[in-house]
Amino acid sequence: MLFQQLLLEYENEEYLENCNRALMIDNNQGMPDKFYSFIQRIRQESIILLDQLDQKRLKYISTIFNKDCLIKTVAISSNQHLVELCQLLKSNIKHFEILNMNSACVHLIIDNLSDIESVIIAIRHCDLEDIDSLLFKLKNYKLEKLLIENSNLTDTNADAIIDFITTNQTIIAFSLFDASLQSRSVDILKSTFANKSLQRLRFDQETLGKEGLEYFIDFFKNNKTVVGYGLTCIDWSEMDFDKFIEAMESNYTYQSLDFYGCTFTNEQLGQLTSTIIKSPNLEEIDFTVVKVLDGTIEPHLKTIIQHNVGLRSISFFGLDTNCLQIVEALKSNYYVTEINPKDRYYRPDVYTSNEHIQMLLARNKKIQSEKTRDFLLRSRTLSMINLPTEILFLIFQKICKDCMITRKEKELFYFLLDNNRLGIKLKEFNMSSLIEYCTKQVV
Repeated sequence: MLFQQLLLEYENEEYLENCNRALMIDNNQGMPDKFYSFIQRIRQESIILLDQLDQKRLKYISTIFNKDCLIKTVAISSNQHLVELCQLLKSNIKHFEILNMNSACVHLIIDNLSDIESVIIAIRHCDLEDIDSLLFKLKNYKLEKLLIENSNLTDTNADAIIDFITTNQTIIAFSLFDASLQSRSVDILKSTFANKSLQRLRFDQETLGKEGLEYFIDFFKNNKTVVGYGLTCIDWSEMDFDKFIEAMESNYTYQSLDFYGCTFTNEQLGQLTSTIIKSPNLEEIDFTVVKVLDGTIEPHLKTIIQHNVGLRSISFFGLDTNCLQIVEALKSNYYVTEINPKDRYYRPDVYTSNEHIQMLLARNKKIQSEKTRDFLLRSRTLSMINLPTEILFLIFQKICKDCMITRKEKELFYFLLDNNRLGIKLKEFNMSSLIEYCTKQVV
């Protein structure tokens, strides 16, 4: 019934011609055949294939690829029909994203997609020997982003990583997470920093160790080419935080900072906040599941949002906070156009709370101005993270009714739907209570 309603809402041919959003296909959602004939009319630029697609749905997809369409990017998770799918993708696709696949699947795809211009790969917890052979194969491949997450990596794997990073000159983003390679971390960092094509780096404490972290901070202080830094899952209360702040204040070229899972003292977070609001180029910041030992993060986030007008994207999933101060701050800074975006390449699943969602819903209730409505339309995630499709549709209906959103502006719902598909699932979720809440509130 839901998709029938969507089809009725989107009979506007002009809108379909101009629709360039990413489209997610998930076999587990049980979408009817009519939906596939519907999506063929949309000239989307990217398509994301989730879970295991059967032959029937692959046939539908092939009709899309074989037409004169604008599809440029494909993202895929593990699929039982990889060979058939690869044959479909050869002609039109320029960029290919491989999400959370084991190395055997990655090998198969790469063997069948030699002409693809760029590949984004996330390798998690697969066979160690496969990692080495895969990295060897990728050395001269036009790879764009690589994440390796494996807690059992060995010195041999470290050598393969170093060899890859030294050789590949197309990679722009590299993340090594939960790697337990502290004895080799400096060697890996040296090869990483020597690769001038890299623009975004992300490491965690388990990978770096104390010596590796100190080496990373020294690099941060003097480097002018890397624009995105991730120092994640670090207990800064046990580290030389003053040295890190000194590095930040010596190099304001960074555009993105990721502190996922970090622990700070309240004083340290105050130091960080004071530095961040002076950062002229900072556009993205991630405080997902950050812990504050002797305080709360709310006032610091409020200060950052209010005073850094260059900020475009901020994440604060999973915080022990009711978000009131953050909501108030967001109401005064309309430059922030993405709230809690989910980075599907780098970040493991995290959870947020009902209370968090309700606070952000309340934000939409309180703001009535046209300026704010435009802001909400520009904000791809719109604070409605993780909600089931049925709930999103209910909220979407109320937004359209109460804000008088036009037909063409209803692409907002698709932003919500897309974010839900790629986003995280609520650990605890009382659907009936949220339906009741959404029904009573003016969103």
